[in-house]
Amino acid sequence: MNKISWATTVVGSFPYENTKKNMEQAFWDQIHAGVDYPCYPQLVSMMDQFFDPAIEANCGIIKKGKKYYLEGDFTVPPKPIALEYGQFVLDFFEKYPEAKFCIKGWKACLTGPFTLAGEIIIPPEKANGKRTILYEEPRAIMNAEICSQLATMMADVAREYVNMGASIISMDEPSLGLIIGARKTFFHPEETFVEILNQALAPITAQSTSQSSSQSSAQSSSQSSSQSSPHSSPHSSPQSSPHSSPQSSIHVCGRISPRLRDVLLHTNVNIVDHEFQKADNEGLYTRDHLESHNKVLAYGILERSVAYQANGSLESYVETPAKLEELISKVVSHYGKENLILKPDCGFGGLKAIFGQDLASEIVRQKLSNLTQAMQKF
Repeated sequence: MNKISWATTVVGSFPYENTKKNMEQAFWDQIHAGVDYPCYPQLVSMMDQFFDPAIEANCGIIKKGKKYYLEGDFTVPPKPIALEYGQFVLDFFEKYPEAKFCIKGWKACLTGPFTLAGEIIIPPEKANGKRTILYEEPRAIMNAEICSQLATMMADVAREYVNMGASIISMDEPSLGLIIGARKTFFHPEETFVEILNQALAPITAQSTSQSSSQSSAQSSSQSSSQSSPHSSPHSSPQSSPHSSPQSSIHVCGRISPRLRDVLLHTNVNIVDHEFQKADNEGLYTRDHLESHNKVLAYGILERSVAYQANGSLESYVETPAKLEELISKVVSHYGKENLILKPDCGFGGLKAIFGQDLASEIVRQKLSNLTQAMQKF
C-alpha cells in the first residue's frame, strides 16, 4: 500500500459562519497556505452534520432542544447521508480546476460511531443493564448493537466518499478518550471497540487494499509502455498521484491513554490522529509502535486554542516558522518523516467565538502558512 506520509492536513472545523461563500473561502485558505490534503470545511457541528439528515431519513432518532433521543429501534438510513460535503469538493474543483494541481488530494471528516452513540439518549431498557457512568442518562454507546448499526451507517457514508475520490477519510472519535481510560474501559470489551471501528472503516480499507494490488500490477506494465504519460489527465481527481489509495484515519483529541493507543493500533486504520500541544501525549507512541502496526501518526503541531490578549497582534497568536522548525526537528527525530503527517491539534472552529470571524480566520491562515513554510526546511 502506498501510504500517505510527510504531508500536511487539517482536522476540519474553521471559524466561519456556515455559508457557501465561506466554505469556498476556507477551502481556498488551506490551498493557498500550501496544505497538501485540505479538508472540506466543517462549519456546522460534527453531530448536526450527520444527525440532521439521519432524522430526515426516519431512522428512529429525534431532536428535542439540543439533545438527541432514540424512539423505538434505530434503523440504518436506506441511502448514505451527508454527502453534500463531498459534492462541495467536486463542484469546487469543477469551478476552479487549477486548484487540483496545487494539492496532493483532499480529506473527508466524518463522525465516528461511538461519538455519535454517546450523544443519543436511549430508553433505560436498551442500556442492557449498564449503569449510567460518565453520562446522566442512558446512552446508545452502552448498546453494542446500536453502535454497530451506527458503524454501518458511517461505513455507507465512507464508501461514497471513497467513490468521490477522497484521499483521507477520517472517523472523528473524541468520545473514545473518555470511554477507554488508563485504568478502565467502559461499557464494552476492548475487542468490541476494535471490531466496530473496523466495521466503520471497512469500505476505506477494502478499497485501499484493492487499489494497492491493482497499482502494483499496473506499475510493471506502465514501465514497459512507451505511451504512458508522466502527468494525470486534467479531468482526473487530485488524488490520482502515487498516493492514490484512500487512507483511513481516526482522530481522537485530548489525552490518550496507553490502553486506547493499543486499541487503535489493533484496528485496521491507516492513520492515528491526535493532539500534542495542549494534551500530554508526548512519548505515547514510539517509532516501533507505528512501523510494527503499519500506522502513520498525524501529529498535532499547531495549537488549536489561543487565549485572547488585550494588546495582542496577529503575530502573538501564531507560531513562528522558527519555532515550528524546532518542534518539527524533534518530532522527526523521534518518529521519522516516513511515519508522520503534520497538522493542527484539532479543529479551529472555536476561535470564532474568541476573536470574531475576520481575525480568527487570519490567525488560521497564518498558522497553516507558517507550518508549510517550516516543513520545507526538512
